[in-house]
Amino acid sequence: YTADAIKFSTGGTQRAVIDNNGLSSAGHVLQVKIATKQAASAYTIGSANNEDLTGLSESITPSSSSNKILILYNVNYDTDENNGKGGFRIFRGSTNIGSGDSAGSRYVVNTGFGANANLDQSLMNATGMWLDSPNTTSSTTYKIAMYGGGTEIICYVNRSRTDGNESDDPRGASQLVLMEVAG
Repeated sequence: YTADAIKFSTGGTQRAVIDNNGLSSAGHVLQVKIATKQAASAYTIGSANNEDLTGLSESITPSSSSNKILILYNVNYDTDENNGKGGFRIFRGSTNIGSGDSAGSRYVVNTGFGANANLDQSLMNATGMWLDSPNTTSSTTYKIAMYGGGTEIICYVNRSRTDGNESDDPRGASQLVLMEVAG
């Protein structure tokens, strides 16, 4: 043990550490990073392509390689009327994490969406989370991307597809939250 740390163990398992950063123990949140997107955007996504959502990317540097990163996101969106099939994916760097297992020609996403055929002035909401083990103490970037699930689609973030200047046409905000959790 170093002179700058006091470690507590029971049964041979380390339970808590007090060091220059304060008290840490398994399950405690050590830091939080947040990316907020309030601007309205439209994205055209080709079939089987990913499109990063501008503003929903954030970096975090874990203090220990045994710590985990809890990723939470909330995206307000609408789709074009006929072809709005796809979903949202979480990426660590260029690696898709937290999606389902592939099976046949099915596409995999963290949260999916379908066409919004009859609701011109509406916002839908996708929320998701994933507990990641990046196994690093290097700066790590996480982002949310939209995935086109078979045909080219247009997806609108933080606005409806009509986006008319009317009192019943909504605007929203979206967020990505990263929490380092002691391992």
